[in-house]
Amino acid sequence: MTTTFHDTIFTTSKSSWSRVRKYKALVQSKILRWFFCVDDAMLEEIKQESELRDSIREAMVIHNGGTGPTAVIKCMKEIYNETGHDMSNITETVEGLRAEAETPVQFYESLGALGLVDNNNTEQPTQVRVVPKFAASVVLCLRAKFGNLALTEANRLLIEREYLKVCRESTVRNVDSVAHQQCIMNAYFTEGVLDEQCTVRARAPRWLREAFGSVPRVSPSVC
Repeated sequence: MTTTFHDTIFTTSKSSWSRVRKYKALVQSKILRWFFCVDDAMLEEIKQESELRDSIREAMVIHNGGTGPTAVIKCMKEIYNETGHDMSNITETVEGLRAEAETPVQFYESLGALGLVDNNNTEQPTQVRVVPKFAASVVLCLRAKFGNLALTEANRLLIEREYLKVCRESTVRNVDSVAHQQCIMNAYFTEGVLDEQCTVRARAPRWLREAFGSVPRVSPSVC
């Protein structure tokens, strides 16, 4: 029997969170915004937050390796190698290897074994930043363990505790752990880019669902 695969390219279109769906005239008019006590700074903030949601959404559909916290550690190494932004004191590890190595060849072999490159000449950012690739990696780690939990106070506390546990196990810096916490919580409970294709019938109009036939429903059984 031949096994076939249905390749699906998940959409990277903007989410519903980043599109102005109502009150377009109010959003676009500076005078009307002023009348309703919304200044340019607040509008810019919500635009930036929308862009962050879309960036996390895009990063979630990139097929990366690793499981659990190991995938998060791998992601942080990739971020360091690509940008020089250190979220886990990788710089100290690199400098330690440099001091211990007897030759440059030995140093670079040690880096390669850890999946790192030498970012000694890369400008290191000093201000905290939110990295969508890291946020997406953690959200996928949490989803892989707990699935899609409904937003309740109990589930929120569960995911928050697990997120902080993943950060500790992955040795994420305190500042990065706190900076990413809220956007990761938002994405866990609201972002469904990986579910959209298989839940399309739930969103489609009734006539369109009927046009393609109903889905057979079988009651679960216990053997």
